[in-house]
Amino acid sequence: MASRMVLFQPTLGGYLVFPTLSEHLRRAAYPLYEMRQFARPEYSEGKTGDIHYFNRIGRVTTLVGPIGEQEQGVPLPVPTISRGSVVIEDYLAFMEFTERLERFAEWDVQEIIIESLKFNMAHNLDYRVAQVLKQTPVKAVPSSASSTVFDTDGTPPQAGYAGFKSAHLKDIADYFRLVLQVPPYDGTNYVGILHGAGIRSLYDEVTDAFLKYTSPDVFFRSEVGSWYNVRLVQTNNPDALSPAAGTGTNKPPEGIFLAADPIIEVISIPEEIRSETVANTFGRIKRIGWFFSGAWALTWDTVGPGECRVIHFTSG
Repeated sequence: MASRMVLFQPTLGGYLVFPTLSEHLRRAAYPLYEMRQFARPEYSEGKTGDIHYFNRIGRVTTLVGPIGEQEQGVPLPVPTISRGSVVIEDYLAFMEFTERLERFAEWDVQEIIIESLKFNMAHNLDYRVAQVLKQTPVKAVPSSASSTVFDTDGTPPQAGYAGFKSAHLKDIADYFRLVLQVPPYDGTNYVGILHGAGIRSLYDEVTDAFLKYTSPDVFFRSEVGSWYNVRLVQTNNPDALSPAAGTGTNKPPEGIFLAADPIIEVISIPEEIRSETVANTFGRIKRIGWFFSGAWALTWDTVGPGECRVIHFTSG
């Protein structure tokens, strides 16, 4: 059972009725939607438990030469069509408080709860997006300070190096371009989301390049710079990305790298704040919670040319 905000326990609400010491409330901070900002929304009329399908069209790479006056053109194969799917699920969390606390508090109890719920909702939904992104079959593992090993079966080997360097970033960008052959996220640049430990390691190596970064038209949330045509976003959400990923001796900071259209967010009911009175309490106990109905899926979970759009920097 969740804790309830009450009048008689100071840390659970009682402090709100003490004589006012300051006109400001101090809040603990949360990262806000650093992962979710890269999800492409699709709206669905499906209900909880329904399957949402989406189609994926493969590419046709047949080379065509010039034709003569009496010759016919080159017949092309029909593009392969595959189907992805995801199950719609509900997410709900709430807080309880008593009518007595609300009556005697010097602060607006409902406002405090709603703001806390908004932060918690952002933290949780961002975590869900990160978990799906990390399901990509392509794993990048640092074998040394200057080399990277790529694995495409979803089970990375243990790392031989514990940091993140410019060589690793270049290897990942080149793997996107030359092996996976997928377009950059914004048409020019790929995106890398790194735990702050990885950003610091890279920054120490290429500080000047960061300082010369030209501001884009629109910054991503928590964007800190660009290097080798990869726009870098920093997160301090340890539930989403670990500062030391893996089980071996060498644990590099975790990162997620994105090409164009990496993840789909299916929205059945957009996130919202809901309230209710607890049954059989005659209005003396109230609940306020956040609710979201939807799901997330990798746009491509295969590694054929032009397909996989996510690389997970990690260790086994």
